Amino acid sequence: MAHTRRSQQRPLRTLVIIFSDGETELNYFELKKRNIHGNRNIRIVTVQPNIKSPSQYIKYAEGYIQTHLPPLNGQDRIFCVFDVDTLSDSEIDNARNKLKLHKPLRSHMHLIHSNPDFEVWLLLHYRYLQDSLGSQEATAKLRVFEKDYTKPNVENIFENLMGNEHQALENARRLRQYHQENGSNLFSTLTNPYTNVDEIVLFINSIRE
Repeated sequence: MAHTRRSQQRPLRTLVIIFSDGETELNYFELKKRNIHGNRNIRIVTVQPNIKSPSQYIKYAEGYIQTHLPPLNGQDRIFCVFDVDTLSDSEIDNARNKLKLHKPLRSHMHLIHSNPDFEVWLLLHYRYLQDSLGSQEATAKLRVFEKDYTKPNVENIFENLMGNEHQALENARRLRQYHQENGSNLFSTLTNPYTNVDEIVLFINSIRE
């Protein structure tokens, strides 16, 4: 009979599952996974391209967990990663409300978003910023530091990203504090630029073996 994490005679390891439909995000987290010792318990799951809203992400993640995983333990974490980009406030609010009412998942799942897109997180590895960004503007600013960056290929700049990761974490914290001090709703489409990708990175780094 196949063994699950609950039947193995060893301490339970924290399972991390990252859902995204963005190629840049998927590439980045696959590379980050390789960078972590004991990465067998980090899963990167590609969300089907027809699933666009955060609420649909939650439903997709629920189905995946039910069919592919043993019961979650208290330390397991699920991250749904998406860009704000063309989303509306109501779409984001619907997802947050859906998650609040989902008792089996709400203690495990976190909504991770970047406004306008994931390149905000990459850019924070090189500089701090708080002025609003338009579509593709974070990518253009990133190329000031990494002229060979071509979305969604992260591999050729990943070593530099890892070297600057501490700076990115600090810049993300500082940007969050800036928005909070200004009374901004962190889940609003108006809170631009913003990213909470640092929550995943901090958590993954904390469970290194």
